[in-house]
Amino acid sequence: MQIYSLKGRIRNICKALIYEIVLGMGLGGLIVYFYTSSFPTVTSITGTYTVIKIVLYVNYDRLWPEYKESNGSQAVATGR
Repeated sequence: MQIYSLKGRIRNICKALIYEIVLGMGLGGLIVYFYTSSFPTVTSITGTYTVIKIVLYVNYDRLWPEYKESNGSQAVATGR
Protein backbone atom coordinates (compact mmCIF):
# COMPACT_ATOMS: atom_id res chain seq x y z
CA MET A 1 0.00 0.00 0.00
CA GLN A 2 1.33 3.42 -0.95
CA ILE A 3 1.33 6.22 1.62
CA TYR A 4 0.45 9.58 0.11
CA SER A 5 2.45 12.64 0.99
CA LEU A 6 0.83 15.81 2.23
CA LYS A 7 1.85 17.53 -1.02
CA GLY A 8 -0.01 14.91 -3.06
CA ARG A 9 -3.14 15.21 -0.94
CA ILE A 10 -3.13 19.01 -1.15
CA ARG A 11 -2.70 18.79 -4.92
CA ASN A 12 -5.66 16.39 -5.21
CA ILE A 13 -7.86 18.62 -3.07
CA CYS A 14 -6.89 21.72 -5.08
CA LYS A 15 -7.69 19.95 -8.36
CA ALA A 16 -11.06 18.88 -7.01
CA LEU A 17 -11.89 22.37 -5.74
CA ILE A 18 -11.01 24.08 -9.02
CA TYR A 19 -12.97 21.55 -11.05
CA GLU A 20 -15.99 21.82 -8.78
CA ILE A 21 -15.98 25.61 -8.59
CA VAL A 22 -15.98 25.92 -12.37
CA LEU A 23 -18.29 23.06 -13.34
CA GLY A 24 -20.14 22.03 -10.22
CA MET A 25 -20.99 25.41 -8.82
CA GLY A 26 -20.88 27.51 -11.98
CA LEU A 27 -22.69 25.44 -14.54
CA GLY A 28 -24.76 23.52 -12.00
CA GLY A 29 -25.79 26.75 -10.30
CA LEU A 30 -26.97 28.23 -13.58
CA ILE A 31 -29.06 25.16 -14.33
CA VAL A 32 -30.62 25.16 -10.85
CA TYR A 33 -31.33 28.90 -11.07
CA PHE A 34 -32.95 28.43 -14.47
CA TYR A 35 -35.43 25.96 -12.96
CA THR A 36 -35.99 27.54 -9.53
CA SER A 37 -35.18 31.28 -9.83
CA SER A 38 -34.13 31.14 -6.17
CA PHE A 39 -30.62 31.97 -4.98
CA PRO A 40 -31.03 30.23 -1.58
CA THR A 41 -32.03 27.03 -3.39
CA VAL A 42 -29.06 27.39 -5.76
CA THR A 43 -26.69 27.83 -2.82
CA SER A 44 -28.10 24.84 -0.96
CA ILE A 45 -28.07 22.45 -3.91
CA THR A 46 -24.69 23.45 -5.36
CA GLY A 47 -23.04 23.49 -1.94
CA THR A 48 -24.25 19.99 -1.10
CA TYR A 49 -23.36 18.72 -4.56
CA THR A 50 -19.86 20.20 -4.37
CA VAL A 51 -19.05 18.69 -0.97
CA ILE A 52 -20.22 15.22 -2.07
CA LYS A 53 -18.26 15.38 -5.32
CA ILE A 54 -15.04 16.56 -3.64
CA VAL A 55 -15.17 13.76 -1.08
CA LEU A 56 -15.79 11.18 -3.82
CA TYR A 57 -13.06 12.58 -6.08
CA VAL A 58 -10.38 12.70 -3.39
CA ASN A 59 -11.15 9.14 -2.26
CA TYR A 60 -11.19 7.88 -5.85
CA ASP A 61 -7.88 9.58 -6.59
CA ARG A 62 -6.33 7.97 -3.51
CA LEU A 63 -7.73 4.47 -4.11
CA TRP A 64 -7.11 4.15 -7.86
CA PRO A 65 -3.29 3.65 -7.59
CA GLU A 66 -3.86 0.93 -4.97
CA TYR A 67 -6.27 -0.84 -7.34
CA LYS A 68 -3.76 -0.65 -10.20
CA GLU A 69 -0.99 -2.03 -7.95
CA SER A 70 -3.14 -4.94 -6.77
CA ASN A 71 -3.84 -5.94 -10.38
CA GLY A 72 -0.26 -5.57 -11.53
CA SER A 73 0.54 -2.85 -14.00
CA GLN A 74 -1.54 -4.39 -16.76
CA ALA A 75 -3.72 -2.20 -18.90
CA VAL A 76 -7.47 -2.61 -18.71
CA ALA A 77 -9.01 -4.34 -21.73
CA THR A 78 -10.50 -1.87 -24.17
CA GLY A 79 -12.92 -4.28 -25.83
CA ARG A 80 -11.25 -4.15 -29.24
